[in-house]
Amino acid sequence: MKKNTLIIGLFTAFALSSCYEDKSTLPENPIDGVELNVTEEEKVIRIGYKEQLDIVPNITKNGKVDDSGLTYEWAVNIYPGWSKYEYEVIGTEKELHTVLNNAISNDSYYLRLLVTDTKHDDLQYSFLYQVFVQPSMLDGLLIADTKDGQTTDFNLVMNNKLTASYDKEEKIFRNILAGKEYPGLIKAMSPITSGYYPGVNMMSVIDEEGKAGIYDTENFNLLDMSKLFVYQPERIDAIIRIGQHNCAATDMGFFAVQYVNFTSSYFGWINGDLSKYSMDNGVYAKTSLTGVNNTTYALGAWFCNEEDAFVSADMLGYPAPTATLFNNPNDYDLSNKRAVCGGMSVDEVTPTFLLKDESTGEYTIYVLERAKDATGYYDDDWNFIETAPAEDSYIKAAHVIPAEGKTLLDKAVATSFASMEAILYVATEDGVYTINFAGATPTVNSTSQFTANGEKITGMHLYQQGAEITEYGSMGYPGYPEYGGWLPVELTDRAVVVTTQKGDEGVVYVVPMIRFGTGDLDSTNALRYDGFGRILAVSATCY
Repeated sequence: MKKNTLIIGLFTAFALSSCYEDKSTLPENPIDGVELNVTEEEKVIRIGYKEQLDIVPNITKNGKVDDSGLTYEWAVNIYPGWSKYEYEVIGTEKELHTVLNNAISNDSYYLRLLVTDTKHDDLQYSFLYQVFVQPSMLDGLLIADTKDGQTTDFNLVMNNKLTASYDKEEKIFRNILAGKEYPGLIKAMSPITSGYYPGVNMMSVIDEEGKAGIYDTENFNLLDMSKLFVYQPERIDAIIRIGQHNCAATDMGFFAVQYVNFTSSYFGWINGDLSKYSMDNGVYAKTSLTGVNNTTYALGAWFCNEEDAFVSADMLGYPAPTATLFNNPNDYDLSNKRAVCGGMSVDEVTPTFLLKDESTGEYTIYVLERAKDATGYYDDDWNFIETAPAEDSYIKAAHVIPAEGKTLLDKAVATSFASMEAILYVATEDGVYTINFAGATPTVNSTSQFTANGEKITGMHLYQQGAEITEYGSMGYPGYPEYGGWLPVELTDRAVVVTTQKGDEGVVYVVPMIRFGTGDLDSTNALRYDGFGRILAVSATCY
């Protein structure tokens, strides 16, 4: 077979058949046959889901390039496999430039090129390409936006700073849900996993009405939400992965399921132990990674304003997690307080919260100390020799924010703790500022670390990728993929995500941190992504 000049971007093509009815009446009056020239290497198209497919076929008549009198129709079968009678027309030009909407499948689809020769009684020639649709959307930055003020769509950014072990050109998938937008306005997203390692990566969403959804992050199909809860709550405040459990904080209480498989099983009955303490404002701090900082540590923490206390939830508990209250040895007054933000800060594993006093308007940062097991060693007779006793969880410190910090916080559109330094980031409409609480008295930096020229800041949070990972050992060693590990994402825990708005256009910035311990941001090297509608929420997806 002769070499063809067919261009298929990065893909290959397959001509399975070429046939027509020969209506020539005399040997001296032959009809020039239509041919599609391909090589053996161009038999199969492998394309990523929602990736652009470009085909420029090399069509000849009787060996000559001649398009006169030819018309074209491209069609793809709706379902994978040999369902050749269920085709959907996707193009009528000679060249095909389109994005296939076919679902990811291990089986192939068939792409048919139908060529009609209008000069010879509409003779038709059918050529088939075998097409495999593969996952193309990996982990990265997921952006939820709205253009109509009623529904939500997704956009995904992938590059080597936001996507693990990724060395290709940056890709942005826009309007992923086109035609099947979420029927409401999403206000929060959180990555979770379904099933035991390696599990299935998913994204939980909560809308402004307190309704929830679960999307897979392979092709962003919405799971059957009618079965998400056996007993459907009226309001859902948070769905998060903590340790070995997926948890849902609701108006009915807490649901927690270990290694739940959301494709076949769902939240069952309420966890009675966790439900003794409500979660204020959907604010929490959590870590899921076992083995971080050489500890076995998976904890959920939140503030319960009904009890005027912080809650410590052991999420490694089997078969169900348990909850206790943080001790308050210094008798800090927690009455009339409401949670503003929370996170694992200082050293990645220290629960830290910002509370506001509803009576005085005063803000305070509370630094908590997690419970610790007794430490020691075993002697030659296997007797445990304790060197340090077990410790209960307790409130370690309370840092009252000074007046200049209160002024900032009263104007804040978002707040977020850094994970590896004692820094609270505060975003107002005009800039991002810092409050350093490493000392007894917090220090407020009144100089903006980031300013969006001509744009109004609408949100901000710490960029974290991989925070939902459990079973550290089974994931191998970070930075050593040859031993079953993964390459770390460059900006995880080392950048803040800032969203802005100017008119109808939303913009997302990923701003790196510099000079750790100071809270300084490197605005010059910020990643910038525009062209969105009103941005509702932003989150990293799972590895």
